[in-house]
Amino acid sequence: MNIIESFQVCTSYSADNKPLFKAKLGEQFGVETQDRISHLERPVPMEVLSTMTGPIEIEGVKAGDAIKVEILDMQLPSSDGWLVVTGRGPLQDRVSKFLRQHVKITAGGVNFNDDIILPIKPMISRIGVAPLTGSVQSNHNGTFGGAMGNPMVTKGASIFLPTFHDGALLTLADGHALHGSGEVACSAIECAVNVVLRVTKEEDIKVQQPLVMNDEFVCCMGFGDTMEIAVEMAVKGTSDLLMQTRDVTADETAMLISCMGSVKFGLAGHEPYSAMVEVPRSLLEM
Repeated sequence: MNIIESFQVCTSYSADNKPLFKAKLGEQFGVETQDRISHLERPVPMEVLSTMTGPIEIEGVKAGDAIKVEILDMQLPSSDGWLVVTGRGPLQDRVSKFLRQHVKITAGGVNFNDDIILPIKPMISRIGVAPLTGSVQSNHNGTFGGAMGNPMVTKGASIFLPTFHDGALLTLADGHALHGSGEVACSAIECAVNVVLRVTKEEDIKVQQPLVMNDEFVCCMGFGDTMEIAVEMAVKGTSDLLMQTRDVTADETAMLISCMGSVKFGLAGHEPYSAMVEVPRSLLEM
């Protein structure tokens, strides 16, 4: 199996980034990500925290195609994890401007301190393709994906993305051993994460914005400069998806989402925000 290593990086989502790896449709390949935090001793410019593995060109993908990225495996290659307080989010008037805490990741969980053991639920926070125009920082998001902060992006999940350029130019980063919904203090348990992926074309549904699916649920993602805008995008995307997959009207989607949908946040600590509407797969027949 081919592996793209953690030193093969870029710092933005852009069609101008030269592909560092090529994968065939349906091929299994490995991707290593950096922890990005272990060397920090003080606040640093965002560029230092922007490294992402990629971009990866998917041979056979044309602009306008939709892709399905399956996470076949996910492993934590190191026992080192990091929590960082950045002075942002709802607790900014109570917390330090910069504080880094080292934690050990063990078979029994994450040792927060001598009394508190946290569960291990690894995920990838940032995954996306080259956007339609321009260069977008790695901590931003949009219809191309990017900083989604969705805890469902883990082993066994599939991420559906629209593409805007030939080859898609897939990029990913920001592994976490544990990530709370919303990441409200802009801090999760940062760590290196290695994944095995498989990318195929998605031809059954029209993908207009990122979707995340596991065995039970489908999440439609939304993004924006306010939480309200992010929620609106996620809700409208879910309505569109219901009308695609079921013979229902817009009015009926409003009823179904109100009854069966759960609105959650990926990134609620600062803009750009990300939100999601989670609905059972059975409702969408996916």
